[in-house]
Amino acid sequence: YTNTNITVDLRRNRCLVDLLYGRINCRVAQNKRQFEVRAGDYLVTAKRSVFDVRKSPDHFSVVLVEGNAEVGISEKASIELFQGDRAVETPAKRLRRDPPDLSVLTAWHAGRLVFKDQTVSDAIEEVNRYSTVKIEVTDPTIASMRVSGGYGVGDPFGFAESISQLLPIKVQVSDGKIELSAKSHS
Repeated sequence: YTNTNITVDLRRNRCLVDLLYGRINCRVAQNKRQFEVRAGDYLVTAKRSVFDVRKSPDHFSVVLVEGNAEVGISEKASIELFQGDRAVETPAKRLRRDPPDLSVLTAWHAGRLVFKDQTVSDAIEEVNRYSTVKIEVTDPTIASMRVSGGYGVGDPFGFAESISQLLPIKVQVSDGKIELSAKSHS
């Protein structure tokens, strides 16, 4: 379960993957057919490359693992990406190219989630993408705490238990969900 939704349109000269939401990994072989991924207003065009595309309501990114690609925004200008680049846009910052830590961003290919000084809220959002059992935060002070570490994809119980050992967090499982609350200072 990865909370991803795509459609694929295969035509003689074109393969168009429409990423409605979620995250996909694309491995494009040399082919006469043009390969594109549409994610909202963005269009990624690539030949003979490996890349990840992620789309959520407040985040868009393309991570180019191998090869090169072009990211276009509707009818506006485009950004060319080279191996190791990322194009990212959030509500706070317009689309831009940056050199990310590929080992962190591609860890999910090997069944791992890696967080480096991320908020608990952001980490939980990513953990929840890979499980039907969801983690919920019942105390808003927890959401802004920071977490680092590597965790197994699809193991929300392991993640919750691990961060409860590192942070002042209490874990409670009920009604098919995992609730995180602040430990009381008694």
